[in-house]
Amino acid sequence: MEAWLHGGIVTLLGLAVALFLSEAPTRPSRYGAALALAALLAELAGLPFVQDRPMLATVLRVAGSASLPLFWLFARSWFDDNFRPGVAELACALGYLGLSAAVIGGEHAAQGALHPLDGLLYIAGIVLAVDTLRHAWRNRASDLVEARLRARVAFIVIVTMVILWTIGAEVIGRALGGFAMAGIVGAIGMLTGIFGLALLLFGLRHPDMFASASPERAPSLPVAADPSPPQDLDEPLARALDMAMTQERLYRAPDLTIGAIATHLGVPEYRVRRLVNGRFGHRNISDYLNGLRVAEVCAALADPDQAEVPILTIAMDAGFGSLAVFNRSFKARQGETPSAYRRRHLDTTPPSD
Repeated sequence: MEAWLHGGIVTLLGLAVALFLSEAPTRPSRYGAALALAALLAELAGLPFVQDRPMLATVLRVAGSASLPLFWLFARSWFDDNFRPGVAELACALGYLGLSAAVIGGEHAAQGALHPLDGLLYIAGIVLAVDTLRHAWRNRASDLVEARLRARVAFIVIVTMVILWTIGAEVIGRALGGFAMAGIVGAIGMLTGIFGLALLLFGLRHPDMFASASPERAPSLPVAADPSPPQDLDEPLARALDMAMTQERLYRAPDLTIGAIATHLGVPEYRVRRLVNGRFGHRNISDYLNGLRVAEVCAALADPDQAEVPILTIAMDAGFGSLAVFNRSFKARQGETPSAYRRRHLDTTPPSD
């Protein structure tokens, strides 16, 4: 029975690799393909003909252990369009991989008794999994992609069940010596979880499901720049939103949310979400609002009458809540620092020969 279960897991993982590779080459799709491939290698390591080749089995198990940190990076990049792995994230991923390699190289296999190093690896895995769930939940309010927004709760439920099921089965099996039953129970949990995630990720097909956000250059006010929006968009709401942003400058409120915008316009949140995503192509509300704020800052920085006004004052007046967010947003959209932008627009000195 366990062989059939693992065969099903291998089939689903192979299909997942193909599906991720068929998506546009974005950061989430690349992490997803690497994740499915690593999980596939881990499954292949357990096949009988591989077990007869200890060196090959060890290599596949070490490679397969990368599936958890890859899952962490995949979820973070999928749920946060602006996520870019830094030194800390890469160090965490490599640290987990190194610890896993030490466990596998020390022959602390799943069929042996528990070892202190195993406990450390379990703790590290649980920390990564919990952090994955935290990131899936925390910025849901700003998500403009409806398919992804609906997927968040299901994602959290499925991943939590798989973690509790598989790790619990392995730990109990190793503690009590019931390896065969633990293997079957763990395989059932893994097969169910992979099937559920496959349905979630690819059953909710959406043109922007795995797209990566690429900050647009700051739009010039007024913001309704799309000359021919789809006919099914709510044009009265679009005009009301345009007025709220261009005339009332609602975006100047640093903590503005989709809910606050919807309340101001007197409509449900989903209508604002669909409009901003459909008309302007933004995947989260922060990118949309920061684009408007950068547009105002650019106009002020190029205004000779405001040449003596500090850049920080201009940024705060435009609605930025912190200097770090302002600098990051401005450079992403303009390709230069605010100071360089101001000098370039206000410098009237003729260039030297």
